[in-house]
Amino acid sequence: MEKMPRCLTEWCVSDRRCGSGNGLYLNGSHPQLEDGVVTREVLGYHPGVAFDSISSDPCSNYESLDRPWRATNESGLYICDDFFSWKGWYRLFYNGMDIRMPESCVSPYSCNTVLSLWLNGPQPQIEDGVVTREVCGVESSCCDHISLPIRVKACPGNYYVYEFVKQSGCASYCTDVSTISPTASITTPAPVSTFDKTLLTATNTDDDDPCYDYTILDEQNRSPDDFFAVNNHIYGYDDTRIEWHGWYRLFINGSSAQMPEWCFSYMSCGGFSSLWLGGSHPRLEYGVVSRDVYSSYYEFCSYYRSDPIQVKACPGNYYVYKLARLNRMIPAPAYCAVVVSSLPNVDPCYSYNSLDEPWRADKTSTGDLSNSRCDSDVNWNGW
Repeated sequence: MEKMPRCLTEWCVSDRRCGSGNGLYLNGSHPQLEDGVVTREVLGYHPGVAFDSISSDPCSNYESLDRPWRATNESGLYICDDFFSWKGWYRLFYNGMDIRMPESCVSPYSCNTVLSLWLNGPQPQIEDGVVTREVCGVESSCCDHISLPIRVKACPGNYYVYEFVKQSGCASYCTDVSTISPTASITTPAPVSTFDKTLLTATNTDDDDPCYDYTILDEQNRSPDDFFAVNNHIYGYDDTRIEWHGWYRLFINGSSAQMPEWCFSYMSCGGFSSLWLGGSHPRLEYGVVSRDVYSSYYEFCSYYRSDPIQVKACPGNYYVYKLARLNRMIPAPAYCAVVVSSLPNVDPCYSYNSLDEPWRADKTSTGDLSNSRCDSDVNWNGW
């Protein structure tokens, strides 16, 4: 029987394949007839990285990633990419403009992370096809940590796509602010969400009243009881990637819910940055009001502030919200929702308990821990 001709693959193969302990593959595309003889790098499997074969051209099959807080001129936060799920290919943006990964050493603790990741090698040319590049992590020197390699491809239109993989430690992929350029073309739209949404529309009885013309948003992971990452399971909300349209009514597992008016820890509500309402909800007679939106980071409750949203109280003890596109500088934000049994039937400004305890003053201190008081011992009830 005549043997079939074989050629090297252009993608990574796992170890102990190809009749060897380390299968070799071609780091680049095969040439065309008119290219004649070309030189291509040959690589072996890197333990811990399992690339998928490319079933379609990643230049037209990618996910848009517009996160300006990854830029090399940003610092101060410690955001780790192991908080995020990576799958497939990504095109990088900076507030809607094209941006690339850096090809040279970046400053320690830049890109709002501990280990700032940069590409240890040049971006490829279009004729190179898909290439594999080593990734370095900066802590005190340029390549303190050699991270898992990624694949990169240059695309027509002067942009690049990257096949990101999950890295270890508190590391994040950087974007080079010096490479920002106007976007020539976007071949795929940004995804609506990383989740399948349960979005239903209420019966419209009054075209002008959002209390009867809204979309139902029922996602249980928006509860503060659900965290961004639990036991390595990452929910991954990022509401900057959602195109909000019109008014929304919130539910949690079918129960009517509302945005909280108080601070929650970051990484609650299924997002990295948990969003809450910076003010009280309105009464029925107030009509439509505007409220600021805040987000916490570690112990700082109002670390971020986004554009205000509109809120309205509705007959039947519920609220509707005109949710707005969020500031992209907020890392992976998510609107929170909490289930409240009922709205107050009287104004708490006129129906409250008086609390007159001078020992609560911040200037009152005896240094005697035997007189310590704990509010967990108080039976709180109402306002």
